[in-house]
Amino acid sequence: MTSKKTSDWRPTESLFQEDPTADVVLRSRDGVDFRAHMHILSIASHLFRDMFSLGKASDPAPERKDVLSLEDRVVPMTEETAEVVEKLLQLCYPVDQPTWDNAGQIHPVLAAAKKYQMETIVRRLMKELMTPRFLEKESLRIFAIACHLKLNDSAQVAARHTLSHPIQMKHARKELQFISGLSVLGLFEFRQECSKAAATLATDPGCIDVVRGEGNWALFKCSDTTCHPVYRSQAYSRECPQWWYTYLSSAHAALTEKPSGTSAMTDETLKPALEEASRCNRCCSSAYLDLARFGRLLGVIVERTVEKITKTYDFCEA
Repeated sequence: MTSKKTSDWRPTESLFQEDPTADVVLRSRDGVDFRAHMHILSIASHLFRDMFSLGKASDPAPERKDVLSLEDRVVPMTEETAEVVEKLLQLCYPVDQPTWDNAGQIHPVLAAAKKYQMETIVRRLMKELMTPRFLEKESLRIFAIACHLKLNDSAQVAARHTLSHPIQMKHARKELQFISGLSVLGLFEFRQECSKAAATLATDPGCIDVVRGEGNWALFKCSDTTCHPVYRSQAYSRECPQWWYTYLSSAHAALTEKPSGTSAMTDETLKPALEEASRCNRCCSSAYLDLARFGRLLGVIVERTVEKITKTYDFCEA
């Protein structure tokens, strides 16, 4: 049976097209043949090792001149395109390695590596996928990829990274088609739970743990009339200036929208309170230090709270 090529793709690694020592041929779903070595594939893949040991691809590979009439030792890779097969082989061989511009390029290669039980390559690709350069910009896409491949630990990490920005479903449409609606619903429920818990920490009673044991806060010491009206804190039973409550209001709104620790100390969150504090001769020089310190402490507690919530979700159970 000869291959019927249906792809315009062109190979980038000549080894897999011309190597005369090859003893097996991998045929992509679009009809491109790749010459490979059973021994190398057996080392990389438990599935190939078992296949070859059973003699599923045991006849001699043809010479290059017979490449159009291959009938023996052909392994049909019915789901993988030529581009995916080549990248998978590059990861198995000591040749130039594939490069990735986005998480979507990794997905089909990772799926193939998992399918063919290439455990080392799966770990390598997951490590690449979970780097900050992809997670910070493509967290929803990575969440969908992890759910598709039933990798819940990675799905949890990606879900946490989605909290730093609004969900844009259109940016991961291709990957989302591979997962169930229950996984997507789980993500929205997770975001809602994190949002509520994080925002609660920015209320007056909610942030008691942030300042407990941290006694040197300028916000408790101001008696300047320009800071009036002054409110009595429910959490501390002490008077606090208006700018403090302005900050808590901004932090509450920010954490509701983006329940991530960094939301508590962005310039946008701090600015309204600092503008109010600047009108007080006593607070103008200390408010930023207080708010920056509090924002960092609040951010840590937000991240701890989100981490606890994250561990309760199995996004891949659907």
